Amino acid sequence: MIKILNLNHEFEEKIVFKNTDLIIDDGEIIWIQGENGSGKTTLFRILTGLLMPQSNSLEQLKVFLNDEPIELSELKFEINYIPSKPYLFEYLSGNDNVEYLISLFDLSDKKEQIYDNLRKLNMEADLNMEIHAYSLGMKAKLYFGIVIERETSLIIIDELLNNIDVESLSVVYRIIHNKISEENRSLLFTSHTKLIENNETIKKIYIMDKRLVFK
Repeated sequence: MIKILNLNHEFEEKIVFKNTDLIIDDGEIIWIQGENGSGKTTLFRILTGLLMPQSNSLEQLKVFLNDEPIELSELKFEINYIPSKPYLFEYLSGNDNVEYLISLFDLSDKKEQIYDNLRKLNMEADLNMEIHAYSLGMKAKLYFGIVIERETSLIIIDELLNNIDVESLSVVYRIIHNKISEENRSLLFTSHTKLIENNETIKKIYIMDKRLVFK
């Protein structure tokens, strides 16, 4: 379980979050929703340590991992952050990018599972192509199939699902659900796809009036 209590953040004198809380239970899937510019990506950047709240608000901020207090800066080690734009080398092949990311994230023991993910996502025939020839959806599927194997308490996916075709999305959801159910992880994500609108297993949290509101 991860708890973030009394989160405050301002950007250019505009209040983004005001005394808001976020509680993520083990095995929980949470869809963060809100208007453009409401703070969805800002929230993810704060959780992953890419952005720090103002120093005068840090004294109020409380962070807990499994009910043990930790520093916000420590939380990033528990998070697998999958951004909207995959980090790939455009003039290397899909296979070369796979091997590089396996080495970067120390996933050599997950290599067989990674290639199985890519097979399920119908990427096998495209792995010899250079990345610049990939569509946005192909890049998203390649990156997802690799980095989803990182072992962390929390997975964060920021808009990456928007570019993936309908057939592959169902595969992505199965992979995610297996990770969560078998390994007791949690997922926090944003997406504009309507395919998950009526999924009752997904908890929806809205950013409204500078707060995170469960509906």
